[in-house]
Amino acid sequence: MKKIFAAIFAALLLLSLAACAGQGGETDAPSPVKEPAAAPQSVDGPTPENETETEPTPEPPAAKTPEKPVPLALYKTVEVMDEWDDEYMLPLSYCRSSQLTLTEDEAERYPELAKKLSEVAESSKNALKNDSENLSDYSRSLIEGGSLEFYPGYSNMDVMARRADSTAICILCDDSEFYSHINGRWIRGDAYDPQTGEKIRLTDVITDMDSVPAIVEEELGSHMWTANFLSDTAVADYFGSRSEDAIDWSLDYNGVTFYFSPGDIADRGFGRASAMVSFEKFPELFNEKYTAVPDAFFSAFPQGGSIFWDLDGDGNVEEIILSAFSDEAVYDNADEGSKVYSGFGVYTDSDAYYCDELFAFSFHPYFVKTADEDYYLYVFCEGLQSGDREIMLKVLSLKDGKINEVGDMFAFPCYRADEQTGDAVFLVPTDPGEFYMDVFEDGTEDHITEEEEYPATSAYKVGADGMPEIIKK
Repeated sequence: MKKIFAAIFAALLLLSLAACAGQGGETDAPSPVKEPAAAPQSVDGPTPENETETEPTPEPPAAKTPEKPVPLALYKTVEVMDEWDDEYMLPLSYCRSSQLTLTEDEAERYPELAKKLSEVAESSKNALKNDSENLSDYSRSLIEGGSLEFYPGYSNMDVMARRADSTAICILCDDSEFYSHINGRWIRGDAYDPQTGEKIRLTDVITDMDSVPAIVEEELGSHMWTANFLSDTAVADYFGSRSEDAIDWSLDYNGVTFYFSPGDIADRGFGRASAMVSFEKFPELFNEKYTAVPDAFFSAFPQGGSIFWDLDGDGNVEEIILSAFSDEAVYDNADEGSKVYSGFGVYTDSDAYYCDELFAFSFHPYFVKTADEDYYLYVFCEGLQSGDREIMLKVLSLKDGKINEVGDMFAFPCYRADEQTGDAVFLVPTDPGEFYMDVFEDGTEDHITEEEEYPATSAYKVGADGMPEIIKK
């Protein structure tokens, strides 16, 4: 990554020197006739006093070409806190949380953003600790009260890079909590300016919010989510009754996506919904600054959540959803009662769909756009916790409204353990031109030993067929 930024900097420096060289000489006064000017004659000795030198005609300043945004490199740290009661021999709580921070090189380039993300990460760690304590206390109260319906408390806050480039970074948070018969799930995004570290507000991005409710209502009725609204004005009431900070949204590479929890705009039984207002279709609504994006990127979206993209070039975005399923009760032997999935499906607005059966603890999907305008899904399948940890990457092609499997490999984003805390730290894929993965020999955590052919940790790029292609350093 450092080499890429060094190359970009060197290229810009050469262009700057070339521009200065082109402006260094004097310009002759224009001739009244359209003939080539005579070549200047060299005169030895001092200039006569009665002659004055012609001042060079100043050239207008060259227009600055906006720099193309580049992806940011990020770490994702995953922490787990659980509690076991030795007296009752029961689990009380299981809490999992994650945070995003800049890599060391990026922190030097964007110190204010690095500081802000560190503050957000620290707040997340405190929330994890509080959740663990509260859920354990609740579980213990059920046991001591003799409840026959005991469930260990569970919470999971998964953060992901919806967008991460030198124009803006948007952290999407998928937050869920389950205990007893109570459960809830919320999806929200927070965007930040990489230069200042300041939070980007919704009205910084959308300059005309008055037009948004009608557009969102139309988009909600144009995709897979179907429901009867609470009223004819439910969507307008949602935006009108909430402060800007209470609206759930994310800044994407191609627009702004709004998220609605159960009960926000329709009966709770219809579940969660989302809708996008796209840059391409409604350019007049947006601050042009945030519509500048890299040519290629990875964009994460939640398992069971949506991402939107114009896959067929008709100007309208299509909705893409990845949903996990369990055909039967499958449990992880190392954590009795922890249900795992037996497969996943991918669905779009078209009739095409994809289904695959494999056991996994969770799925981590990424929408991938290449510089060649090809689209893929990279689905990292996180294996079972017990025994050998099977980890697999599935690569799917999205073309012409069809979903086709390109291939798979035993790989996962580059992992290391934090030396102080022991927490898992991953290098987040954000740039299809260079990302890092750990490759596993047989699907387990035993690393490959043949260094020349496939190093355990290697740099990759998205190849012409969509599969990761190793970068020879």
